[in-house]
Amino acid sequence: MKTVMTLLLILLAGIYSPAAAHATDKIAYINLQAIIAESDMGKQAKEEFNKTRVGMDGEIKEKIKELEALNAELQKERKKDPVNEKAIASVIERLQHKNKEYERFAADMKEELAKKDRELVRQILEKVAPILSELAASRGYAVIFKSAVDLAYVAPDADITKEVIERLNKTKTQKGKKK
Repeated sequence: MKTVMTLLLILLAGIYSPAAAHATDKIAYINLQAIIAESDMGKQAKEEFNKTRVGMDGEIKEKIKELEALNAELQKERKKDPVNEKAIASVIERLQHKNKEYERFAADMKEELAKKDRELVRQILEKVAPILSELAASRGYAVIFKSAVDLAYVAPDADITKEVIERLNKTKTQKGKKK
């Protein structure tokens, strides 16, 4: 009986400990997509990403033109009278080779764009992290989520996205003035 009482007291002490007092710490969230879309740094990153994509699109269009030219050549060979099977086989072989090249190239470009996107988001998160730490310390946030999507309920005042964007823009402006 004495051990049961001791265990009960230890358990109650754990419930009313200073760690339990932190249960009232505040929680906030940011909308990372909005930070990327609305912050100056995010807009600049998006512009850089789009320039890269446009360049790649030009290369892809060039590869498509090559495929279309080979396809037109194949159609021409098939319409000739008499049909030259060797010439048709040769064009088909080149067409298949170019198609494989195109598919590899397109996959590489897609992968490169995804990598570029991840890198740009990482750079933004690097700049946002100290802002979040500062806000957490000054306002007593125990947790700041990157999104409120999977949360059942979030109070509107828990969204600190606009303040993070403002601070991110100010940080960039202040660094630009120091140079």
